[in-house]
Amino acid sequence: MDIGLILSQLLKLNGASQVVIAANKGIKTQVAKDIHASDVVIELDRENPDPQWDQIKKDYPFGFDIVVSVSYSEPILFVPSNVLEGEMTPHSS
Repeated sequence: MDIGLILSQLLKLNGASQVVIAANKGIKTQVAKDIHASDVVIELDRENPDPQWDQIKKDYPFGFDIVVSVSYSEPILFVPSNVLEGEMTPHSS
C-alpha cells in the first residue's frame, strides 16, 4: 500500500478534522476513494492541473494547517503552511 494512503488513514484515525488528498489521477486516487482514506480526494490532471489547483484555492482560501508531501522517498511535513501562495517551509521529516 502507498505511504500516503496509510498516512492519511492514520491522520483520520487520530483526530484530524479534515483530510484532503490531492494527487495525480490514477489508481492511487481511486484506492483512496474506495477505502475512504480521506474526507476529500482531488484528482489532478497530469497534463493540465491548473484548473484543479484553482479550485483548491477557491475551496480552501486560507490554505491548510498541516501539509504532508509524500511525493518523495520520505514524507516531508510542512507546519504551518500557506501552500496556496507557495509558502512552504519544511518543519521536519
